[in-house]
Amino acid sequence: MSTFEEITELLGLEYPKTQIVKRYLKACVSLSRYDRVKTGNSKDIRNVAQYHFEDIIAISDSVRRAVDIAKKYAVDDTIAQIYIEGEKGTGKSMFAQAIHNYSNSSELPFILINCISKPFDILEKELFGYEEEGEVSQGVFELANNGTVCINGVSELPLSTQKRLFDMLDSRSFTRISGNEVIHLQARVIVTNYKNSESLLEQNLFDEKLYHLLMKTPVNVPSLSERMEDFIPLIENMKQRINRTDIEFTDEVISYLKSYKWVGNVKELYNVITYLSFLEDSPIQLDSLPFYLRSNAKKEESNKVDVQREIISKIEEHGFLDESIEILSTFIEGKKVHTSYGRKALKKCLEEKGLNISEQQLRMRLEVLHDIGLTIVRQGRAGSTISRKGEAFIKEYKKNAAITEAKEVINTIE
Repeated sequence: MSTFEEITELLGLEYPKTQIVKRYLKACVSLSRYDRVKTGNSKDIRNVAQYHFEDIIAISDSVRRAVDIAKKYAVDDTIAQIYIEGEKGTGKSMFAQAIHNYSNSSELPFILINCISKPFDILEKELFGYEEEGEVSQGVFELANNGTVCINGVSELPLSTQKRLFDMLDSRSFTRISGNEVIHLQARVIVTNYKNSESLLEQNLFDEKLYHLLMKTPVNVPSLSERMEDFIPLIENMKQRINRTDIEFTDEVISYLKSYKWVGNVKELYNVITYLSFLEDSPIQLDSLPFYLRSNAKKEESNKVDVQREIISKIEEHGFLDESIEILSTFIEGKKVHTSYGRKALKKCLEEKGLNISEQQLRMRLEVLHDIGLTIVRQGRAGSTISRKGEAFIKEYKKNAAITEAKEVINTIE
């Protein structure tokens, strides 16, 4: 009996008959094995700087700039604290580890403290250490010695702890909780946080003094949407990391993944690629994607259809859809060669295509297209051109027309 057959039996479920359910269960089983392999090691990888700058995919200018700045900070021993800012899942921890490994302290400890989902009193003790009833416990700032302490999600700390952190960084000294001994801070401190620091300041969730101190040496890690040149190289790198370089994707899937809004950024993309690596599909198609992605794709497609119908309906109210399509197509052709058209020039182009309409009729057509937002009318002799909305409309219209024509041809053959 296979592993996922055993799981369905243990859960009291009927053995799945459909391939899609089988595929899903096999992926879940494999993912659970992957987690066990990753977490089964007794060594806590959170406290090991395993990433280097060579591991960061940096084809895009935005990531290259971030890497260059981070390297500059890493080798400058006079820089005692570094602030890494970026959205969730952008790879801030990877940058922190790379900075440590590039620094002169690379052989010394690297300790990561995650401020998310930990009780505040425990966090403060972990950071600064404590003295209770004769017992002394060192915090990470002592344990790191001359190495690096990375505080992940600093704005999750209460303001009182943030102020204590500022005082320590500003004076380069601190005391343990309930202690009196002044301890000199020898470690470099890297602080990470999500974007919207200014908003956090306004909401009084980020200590102002700490913010201004940290902003002296910032590293901004761009979101996935800001580094689309890295998208395909990132996927290829992920395939290598999970040892599945044989995974292929259809052009439709790649196009959709590029257009998708990755709220979880690179981390979310990695999770999706990992999930797909356990499926047997090749190449990966839209139906192979996780449910939430498939649902979003269908919703987007439905929204496109609704927009198309609305635009076509508005044009047809005036009864000249074919002429409007020809006008917009002419504008697109002109835009490719950086040419816009006045009415006379446009009328001449249309006549060369076999469409004869009067100047009055053309003016009326152009007014409607402009009112719908499909064209842009410039002042003076600059002429008119197509808008982005118009480009999207005509592209989708022609794609749908081609699909309809292909179906008609197939039906004729049958």
